[in-house]
Amino acid sequence: MRANLIMNGDIQIGFGLMPAARDDEIAPGMRLVFLAILPHMIRAVVLQWRIHRLEMKHAAARSSGHASGVLVVNSDGRILLADPAAEAILANGASLVVRHGILHAREAHDSDTLHRLI
Repeated sequence: MRANLIMNGDIQIGFGLMPAARDDEIAPGMRLVFLAILPHMIRAVVLQWRIHRLEMKHAAARSSGHASGVLVVNSDGRILLADPAAEAILANGASLVVRHGILHAREAHDSDTLHRLI
């Protein structure tokens, strides 16, 4: 048995229950326990994800200067966090652009290099 605890464009976190090695079936009692703890697991993971994002925002706010911005991206280049300075830099024709929420180099040949670095 498996359930997604959180799933969006950035992450997917699942929770699963497998039968015991000697018994290849999930007993009815195991199913009831799984269903009983599932809402609590979902809340815990959602709260942890929110805390993680707040920590990223806090770190970005502390490290951001007037001449630079902070972007946090996932391994696909999807922007998870952009501080106001980074948004202003991107809006003013920087060499980096955002297309459909994903960070790209303005020049197509530079995008491959950028995505290898991410």
